[in-house]
Order: sequence, then structure tokens, then C-alpha cells
Amino acid sequence: MDKNTNKILLIYIGYSTGDEKDSGTKNLQLGQLYLGTLLTKAGYGVKLYSDLFPDPDDFIEFIREGNYGMAGFYCITNTIYRVSAMADTIKEHFPSMPVLLGGPHVTVMDRETLENCRADLIIRHEGEYTFREVAEYFYEKKISLHDIKGITWRKGDEIIRNPDREFIKNLDELPVPDWHMLEGDMADFNHSYPNIITGRGCPFKCAFCYESFGGGEYRMRSAGHVIKEIELLVNNWNVKYIKFVDDIFIVNSERMEQICSAIKDLREKKYPFYWFCEARVDILEKRLHLLSKMREAGLAILQIGVESGNQDILDLYNKKITLEQIEKTVKACVEADIFSVSINVIIGGPFETEEKIKNTTDFVRKLIKIAPGRLICNNSLLTPYPGTLIHKEPERFGLKIIDPSFKDGQTEDVVFMESEKMNKYDIHKARLRFERDLYGIMLSELENLTAEQIEEHFNMTCYGIKTPWYSILSSDKGIKTYFNLKDIKLYRGYGEIEEEKLDDWCPQRTYSMEYSNSQSVLDRITGKIKLSEEESKFYKYSSGKLTFREIVNILSEKTGEGKKELREKMMDFYKRMDSLYAIIWLRL
Repeated sequence: MDKNTNKILLIYIGYSTGDEKDSGTKNLQLGQLYLGTLLTKAGYGVKLYSDLFPDPDDFIEFIREGNYGMAGFYCITNTIYRVSAMADTIKEHFPSMPVLLGGPHVTVMDRETLENCRADLIIRHEGEYTFREVAEYFYEKKISLHDIKGITWRKGDEIIRNPDREFIKNLDELPVPDWHMLEGDMADFNHSYPNIITGRGCPFKCAFCYESFGGGEYRMRSAGHVIKEIELLVNNWNVKYIKFVDDIFIVNSERMEQICSAIKDLREKKYPFYWFCEARVDILEKRLHLLSKMREAGLAILQIGVESGNQDILDLYNKKITLEQIEKTVKACVEADIFSVSINVIIGGPFETEEKIKNTTDFVRKLIKIAPGRLICNNSLLTPYPGTLIHKEPERFGLKIIDPSFKDGQTEDVVFMESEKMNKYDIHKARLRFERDLYGIMLSELENLTAEQIEEHFNMTCYGIKTPWYSILSSDKGIKTYFNLKDIKLYRGYGEIEEEKLDDWCPQRTYSMEYSNSQSVLDRITGKIKLSEEESKFYKYSSGKLTFREIVNILSEKTGEGKKELREKMMDFYKRMDSLYAIIWLRL
């Protein structure tokens, strides 16, 4: 084969529960961008391909038309069956075409995967240098497969597992990812909402996580290397929201401060894009001074691992954190005015019982009360991913794996494990109950959100950030209408208009006119508010067609009340309505 005339296709087959209509062509697997960049610099033609539901016939025609000489799939547990089927389809039509698999699932299940599909070779752990050597073998026969570390491969009926490759110690050796490689929907989406990884590996050994995929030591790209990638993105495209997807992004204070300083400078020179990162509370509590710098640099959402409201469960997970540390961190985020703090809790965990789930619910309630309008709580079912301690020793955690093949469905919505006290039906119902309770907790805290917070939740949607708080707030017709109109230059909030100029502005109600007898009712998400008969008249005339002056004149004539007294009374009413987002003002 000639690497100048044959190309490499890197494929990511995603997965979806169908909650949102999406072809998946915009989904980028970040490791493949790294891999594609390195292979391109080595002289190979590389195409990144992503889809949720590729049609096999169309896919084969795509390969034929593109004259691809090699295919590489990224595999996770949720997608391995579809990847295996696609690999078999490729081999049926192109028997001599090398088909490679990589990713966390096949790193652990390498032999089993090759025994059950027709792929030729598996690249374990990090793929950049390994894939390059494999490409050199297939295209140029420069090297023997026996000499390539980090691969499991098929030799006739025999499956050979070569020794592991050492992890890349200096990540700056790798080129900055070439974001120009992206095309079509993938480019349109990921240039605006890019993911960046600034380090690999994790020294922590949480029982539910396969930390060995990236190595047990955290290796960081230098601040300068990371900043080059951010500058590449910001200087070439309209970046709105960057997600730094490292598990322990803030482990080095000096590097973190350099990155924050560079981001702050870029935001001032270009435009105010925002960003997300993850952190461990035990690391963050020693570096709380970073929070204000991160906020100033545009941090929007900080994610911290919580997993459970039970200390004994955290200990079983080997989280090495305490509930007190979590509380302290959330309080510090409030003090630093971090827009949102995101946590995740696991349902169906070790020795799971109704009482333990209730403890987690109560702990989440406590955190939301500490950070109303900020605390975002996601939940997931415990999944025994291959390579994790829970997968290897479920009995140690009082758990039983009931679907070791993972064929019952996507990990997001299927119970794969039962505890000694709860079967899969109990766990499923408990999860639904937790979600209902969470909604109720958030609803009860809406009154504690500041006006600035509420407005920020709506403003952040311009950057693709839609929080659960936004979802609840926007389900209130009046609040949603208020902020929809406020985006239009003609409209203002009450406090944005000088009092002496108010007469020339038109108040416009945001709630529909509903009545209880002769009184208007505001149907708010937190409960209905009944206006007095006099207030109902004020609200009736606030149609957006009459100026404040005209409404005062009309009502003064109808009631005989003095205009001055009436005006003052109506201003008090409008101040109250403004706090409820029930009136917005425009100037015709």
C-alpha cells in the first residue's frame, strides 16, 4: 500500500436513547482528533467520521468512494456491539482492508472482542504512537506486528497479545490537535463548543471507574501547550463554550493560574466565551483561592464528584473524600460567585437500600439550600464497566451483575446490577422517585434565587448552556415570555427605566389573562397568585398598547381618583410585578 494514495478512516459510532433527534454527525471523539493530527503529520490522509445510526449500505459506499485503505473504530461498552457489526460488514466487502479497534472497552476485553468479530487488531490504551506504527506496518511493511507494543492481533486462528506500551510521559511531544480537520456538522458544532483535554491518567482508584485506561499517573500538558490550542480555536472560530474534560484539571495551581490568565486575556480581546471543568473536592479545598480567578476568567460550570450522601458508600467507592469536604467546596463556590456547580449521584450503589437513597436525597437537598440556583444534580445508575473494581469483585460491594453482556440497553437507562436489598425494579423506581424529589427540592428553592441569577440562567443559553434551573424557570410562561421579550432591544425591565421617563413607556403583561371571578390570577410555576380587583384592572390595561400615562388617565377618569395618587399606587404595583417577571416595558 502507498500511504500517499490510500487514506485512513477514523470512525466513532455513537449511541443515543432517542431522547433528542440527532444524526450524531456532530459528535467528535477527542482521542481520534489527537490520533488524526499525528497521522496527518506522518503523511497519511485521514478522515474523521461520526454517526449515531449509520446505514451499513451507505457506509460501505462511503468507504468505496473515499478509497480508504484502513479503518479504525473507537469503542466503549455502549457501542461495542454496533462497532463489531460494522467491522464485520467492512470485512465482508473489503476482506483485505485492515480494521482496527481502540478505546477503553477493547483495551480490557481485547481477546473476547477479537473472538467475537472479524476486526484484525486492537490498540490498547493510548493510540497515537501505536497506530502510527501499525499504519507503517500495513502501508510500508517497515516493522513486524510482533514488535509493536500495545496491540492484540489476529494471526490466523491465533490471538496474540503483545506487551503493553509505556504511557507517553511528556504530552507536549504530541502536536496540538488540528481542529481544521473537522468538516460539516462536526466542524460547525465542535468549533463553537469544543472539548479540550489537558492531561491524561488518574492516580485515584475509584471503584466504579476504569482509571487504568489512561494510566495511574496524571500527566499534564504544559500551560503553553494548552493555551496554543485555545488560541487556535478562539482565533479561527466563534467559540462559545469550552469544556475541559480532565478529571483533575486544577491539580497544579501555577499551571491553572497561567491558563486562567490567558483565557481572561482572550475573552477581553475577542468575546466572552465561557468554560467548564471538573475538580476533586479534596484537591480543590487546598486551592480555593483559584475559584475567584476561574470565575474572572469565565468559568461557568464547575463539576465535582459526589456520588453519594453516605460516607460509608464514598469509602467503599474509594473516593477518599468526605461529605464535609463537599459542603465546604460548595460553600466556597457560592462565595466565589461560580455560576453553577454540577454534581452527580449514583443510584443502585454498594449495599443499596431505600434508606441510603433517602440519605443521598437529603444531602442533595442540603447542598441545594447552600447553593440555590447554582447546584446542578445529575444522577446515573451504577454500571459495572469492564476493568473496574466493581466489575471484578461485585460481591465485595453487596452487588450482583444481572446482565454481564450489557445487552439489555444503554447504560443511562437500564439497571445492570442488583443489591442485597433492592432488585432491578426497586432500583428503577427509586431512581424515578429521586428525580421527582429533586425537582420538588429545586422548585421549593426558586424563591431564593436572586434576580441576577435568574437573568444569568437565561443569558447563558446564548452560549449553549441550558441548566436544569433554566428548564424549570422557562417552564413558567410569564418568566419565559419576560426574557424572550427582553432579548429585543425595544423592551426593558422596570428598574432599567428612569422614573421621570416611565410615562412614555408601555407596560406589557407576560401572563395570560386568567380570572377567578373578577380577579386576575397569575399562573406561576410556584403556585397561583390572585390579584386584588384593583390590581386586576391595572394588569388588564397593561397590554403593551397603552403608555403608563394613558393608563393613569383612563383609570383616573373611570374611578375619579387623583392622578398623582393613582400613579404612585400603580408604580408600587409595577415594582411588585417586576419582581415576579409579570410585566415588561416597551416604547412604541
